[in-house]
Amino acid sequence: MLRSTIRNTHRITQLRTLSTEQQKPRKVSTSAWVIGGAISAFLGGYASGSMAPPTILTLLYPRPSPPAPPSHTPEGAAFTSNLESQLQELKHVKELRNDNEYYESRPYANLPDERRVNSLTAGALRAPGRLTLPPIVFSKWDESEAIITLHVGRGLCGHDGITHGGLIATLFDESLARTAILSLPNKIGVTANLKVNYRAPLKADQFVVIKSTLKKLDGRKAFVQASITDLEGKLYADADSLFIEPKYAYLLKNSGVTQAIGGKPEKFSNEERF
Repeated sequence: MLRSTIRNTHRITQLRTLSTEQQKPRKVSTSAWVIGGAISAFLGGYASGSMAPPTILTLLYPRPSPPAPPSHTPEGAAFTSNLESQLQELKHVKELRNDNEYYESRPYANLPDERRVNSLTAGALRAPGRLTLPPIVFSKWDESEAIITLHVGRGLCGHDGITHGGLIATLFDESLARTAILSLPNKIGVTANLKVNYRAPLKADQFVVIKSTLKKLDGRKAFVQASITDLEGKLYADADSLFIEPKYAYLLKNSGVTQAIGGKPEKFSNEERF
């Protein structure tokens, strides 16, 4: 009888213990929490990204853009005219136009067709969606500084939507060359070296500003620097370059280079410009 009572008491204790353990909440493993958190973060990020895509995603996966109309069509002419109107209305352009420290020019704007067809920036790249317009340049009268404004189109990209790095180097070479050449004794010079530092991806289809500065003039050598920014002043790249005037430069003084790159009008003296 005593043994039976003890046996029954043991069974009751076991049942109570089992019931208590079943009522306790189960512990969730650390890995399960990590996986759940990752899924929640992904879904939340995807939802917010769908409403306002982050900049990095717009750079990696740009929205397709239709090609610009051909230049010889009415649509192409309207495209070019619209951009020219925007250029003329830029705030800094209006301010520089009223600053007597600078004179204004449009390089390659009046280049004859027979010379234009064999020019990279004034010919092959001059079309809607590329370098649509001749740049507008404001230069100091002593040629120590130039501020160049131009539009880079969507057709000048490496990665879609991002201006090709080689095109940026070309724009630097042209801008630096202008400042150097107009500072050299015979107004002729060639690129000896060009170093470009790329600071950030430059989005296409916008106006950019290149500031070119003469740092040192040493006989037939001109040392120049330049930077490229957007209209808000964000820096995208900068460059240093050395230009050298060839020994035979005096033979090319009347080659028309100065007129092509937009040198200051010869008819204006320092007194007449004020």
